[in-house]
Amino acid sequence: MVSNIKYWCIVLGCILLTSCKTRYANTATTNKDRTITMRHKGATGVTVAPKPPVNHPITEKPNRFLTADKSKRLKIVDLAHTYKGTPYRYAGITKKGIDCSGLVQKIYSEQSYQLPRSSYAMAKVGHSIDKTDAQIGDLIFFKTAGRKRINHVGIISKIENGVIYFIHASSSSGVIESGLNEAYYSKRWVQINRILD
Repeated sequence: MVSNIKYWCIVLGCILLTSCKTRYANTATTNKDRTITMRHKGATGVTVAPKPPVNHPITEKPNRFLTADKSKRLKIVDLAHTYKGTPYRYAGITKKGIDCSGLVQKIYSEQSYQLPRSSYAMAKVGHSIDKTDAQIGDLIFFKTAGRKRINHVGIISKIENGVIYFIHASSSSGVIESGLNEAYYSKRWVQINRILD
């Protein structure tokens, strides 16, 4: 009887010992896993995905020169330049020969503006502006050859350093670009008219 009790005590003790070792091993494994996990987090830290860049549209500041009206003016001046070198011909309207009012009428008609045929009649179209307000594409009128009324017209092509330049059909030189700083024209210009508003 005593031997049986000792036997069962030994068996029970072995079972308890085995159970404790298994629990300890599981705890150690769990703690190890936790440690590995914590070390991993500590090594990498909390990774925050960067926000994608926000592409804000670039808004250009308004430019007072970049207007629809300015675009028309540039087209007119560009077209006038293509006639430079064309010989003068009274009442002519082609690149074989052209006069001052024919040049202006031809160029403006290609931009859908119908102007009278003579410079005198053109001077009554649009509205007269001050010289300081002149812009490219405006018309500039003259009284030449001692005439008492307007008989010559050109298209203002540029304004540099306060000097107004214009493209016109000169009876002596054909289609050229001249400036109001030239004595001949500075004494004979009469008015500047604006057709493009």
